[in-house]
Amino acid sequence: MKNYSRILVLILLLCGFSTNIKAHDPDQFSYKFIQGKSANEMTVHLTPKSAFDLILSLRQELSDTAVITLKDYVVEYSEYFNKTVSLTIEGTPVDFILYATNLTEHDATLSFQINGYKGAFDDFELSITSFTEIYHHTENHITIPTTQGELNFMLDKDKKSYTQKGSMIKSSFWSGTMKIYTMATLAVILILSLAFTYIKRQKS
Repeated sequence: MKNYSRILVLILLLCGFSTNIKAHDPDQFSYKFIQGKSANEMTVHLTPKSAFDLILSLRQELSDTAVITLKDYVVEYSEYFNKTVSLTIEGTPVDFILYATNLTEHDATLSFQINGYKGAFDDFELSITSFTEIYHHTENHITIPTTQGELNFMLDKDKKSYTQKGSMIKSSFWSGTMKIYTMATLAVILILSLAFTYIKRQKS
């Protein structure tokens, strides 16, 4: 019974480990692209702290301000992401129009309309350098719809750009979140196997 209690504690700890992997940290971001009926869109998911750190980086004179209302800095956010997110679709460079913000929830969002192209994301080049001057490490999880299905990949300080040529989706199994979850699952299986082997030896 004592050994089974140890296994239960181990499983709970591993569950906690998995939860931490999924946590939304200030240096983790997601960019969701949408092919809308009237226009293509890009939604950036971040945390209020990320938004706050960005404004302090852009407007350093605010460091001594008692209260900072993030929604008052729409112009700064718009200009910043137009400088740090570069997207070319079918050879056409596009820019972004910020039309909605939600910076008070834990899953804060900045919603942009893509200006300059409307259609499928089958041939594009995307480069993201956002927050690299603020955080030592950044993770950008990208979701883009194509005519062949949804494309998921990750960009960071080491890999800042991604190119998709034609409608054939590149294999992205070992990129982004999938890689993290796969590694975590393998670690869980290995630890549980070692635990059962130890218990079996103790009984024999």
